[in-house]
Amino acid sequence: IRGLAAHAAIAIENARHYQNALISTERRTILHRVSQDMVRVNQSPEQIYQAIYEAARELMPCDAFVLSLRFENQKDDQAVYLVDQGKRYPSTSVTKESSIISLVEKSHSHIVHDIATAELGHVTTRFGSSIKVRSMLVSPLQVDGKVLGAISTQSYEANAYGEEERLLLEMLATHAVTAIENARLYQTA
Repeated sequence: IRGLAAHAAIAIENARHYQNALISTERRTILHRVSQDMVRVNQSPEQIYQAIYEAARELMPCDAFVLSLRFENQKDDQAVYLVDQGKRYPSTSVTKESSIISLVEKSHSHIVHDIATAELGHVTTRFGSSIKVRSMLVSPLQVDGKVLGAISTQSYEANAYGEEERLLLEMLATHAVTAIENARLYQTA
């Protein structure tokens, strides 16, 4: 019986590893597909922002989503794409101190496992429904070490994000900032 139990435990563990590998492969396939969609020429910034949001939603829990940008000639940051419960909200100016960008200014992603117990300083911008976000993942949008903005996926559940989601959002942010910068250059050309 012990031998049978040991074999069953090994089979269960192998099935778990296989399932995790399938999920990881699916996530990376989504990321690749979306990165290809984002780099299409002639896309408006709004289309790019929407593609970034859709990718985040496919890759991880995403009850709310924020994409903020910092422009050199503006006093405040711009929350250019805000979504809560699938509903798009208008862009808004946000003081630099209360912007999600302030969480990642040192070029590091930031995971908040439970906002109810986290020290977030002045980052307090609220929008959307009255349901409170419990966890948040923020990744910088950076080029050549300079932070140009940030993307954040948020969940109504505590502890929704871990290392896998952090890495995926960082990869998405890398593709996103390239597409955003290309759109800016295309519009000014």
